[in-house]
Amino acid sequence: MKSYEIAGWLGVLLFQTSTWFQFYKTLKLKKVEQISLPFWICILLGCVGYMIYAVEIKATVYIWSNTFGMISSLTYLITYLYYRRRKC
Repeated sequence: MKSYEIAGWLGVLLFQTSTWFQFYKTLKLKKVEQISLPFWICILLGCVGYMIYAVEIKATVYIWSNTFGMISSLTYLITYLYYRRRKC
């Protein structure tokens, strides 16, 4: 594996795990009042768009990254909607 590939995988790991911290905090506090819904929608749409590109150029690291990103974003959006409705 070349150094730029290692950097790519490390970037994927850091970027995609960054969402876990917000997810954990939301589950722990069970509050979503301060969360930006447009931010999470943009993350999801960005992952979808980038996935289309990654598949076209056959970039494995980005295909995995965006698959994980879409799953994380969808999971967070479902959690967000659950806690938002639960408050009402």
